[in-house]
Amino acid sequence: MLKNRPWFDHLKIHGDGKTWLHTGDIASQDENGFFYFKLRQKRMIKSSGMNVYPAQVEDVLYRHPHVADACVIGVPDKEQVERVKAFVVLKEGAFPDAAMEKDLITHCQKNLIKWSCPRTIEFRLTLPTTLVGKVAFKTLEDQELENLRQRGEYTGDH
Repeated sequence: MLKNRPWFDHLKIHGDGKTWLHTGDIASQDENGFFYFKLRQKRMIKSSGMNVYPAQVEDVLYRHPHVADACVIGVPDKEQVERVKAFVVLKEGAFPDAAMEKDLITHCQKNLIKWSCPRTIEFRLTLPTTLVGKVAFKTLEDQELENLRQRGEYTGDH
């Protein structure tokens, strides 16, 4: 019976009568019919009504000569729904100060549209990783929400 399968709830019958599996992935298709994975829909940030793709912002940060590692998340914001925040590990010899934060934000502003640019950057010595070695963005999101709760800036209502 299909209902015992965990993916069953993700099957949707469309208007054309075909059944599609909704995976939550965002992809594009080229002219030859090949699909290319871009990101998980859950990872998309909604900022001022615009879709922000964290991987795109991270790619720009990686092009900065002082960035060793980066992860971008959406942080709850009353005016923007979410604002973009970056967590950055700098390369050896780079100093994590206000001037570096400004330099990284300016670098993003030169290469991204306004609402995709991080409003704040938090410097870390390392980023948390999953068991397979990928950056654990969900851990950073959970840590950030807890920090906001402790400061009284987030109650889960917005």
